Amino acid sequence: MITIYSYKPESADGTTKAIAFAILGSAGALILLSEILAEYKPILLTAGFIIALFGVLFCSRFLLSGYTYIIESAADGTPPDLVITELKGKVTRTVCRVSIAGGKLYRDEKSKKPDGAVYDYRPSPFSPNSWVFKVPERDGEGYVKFTPDEKMIGLMREIGCEVEE
Repeated sequence: MITIYSYKPESADGTTKAIAFAILGSAGALILLSEILAEYKPILLTAGFIIALFGVLFCSRFLLSGYTYIIESAADGTPPDLVITELKGKVTRTVCRVSIAGGKLYRDEKSKKPDGAVYDYRPSPFSPNSWVFKVPERDGEGYVKFTPDEKMIGLMREIGCEVEE
């Protein structure tokens, strides 16, 4: 496989970090409050631990992981693929490989809801420049949400992807 272009967006923005710390802070506050209000201790501890679990899941998904978007071409001359790799700690794994040619790329807008399986590979749910790639029928259809840069969008257009601005 020959890498034509690779792009790694920033892993977490300020909004995501603030939400993560607010979730974990509120869990800590509930657990501490359970020591003060003894009659509500079981309820406050349970709520605190559930919120803490949610906070850990949120942090591992958005703060401790990242993605790399790669346009790869095979040596046999087939059209290039969009390859997305996930980086979690020291582990790198390919989570998506779809053909670019025949796909459709458009901005992620609330008015345009995808009508199929959606795979979200954005580093933050609050990314202002996220795009949706409609996977060609021959690759199983579905939608991929990701945050490419302008150069990647231009390359995808050149390869044969329909791009709606």
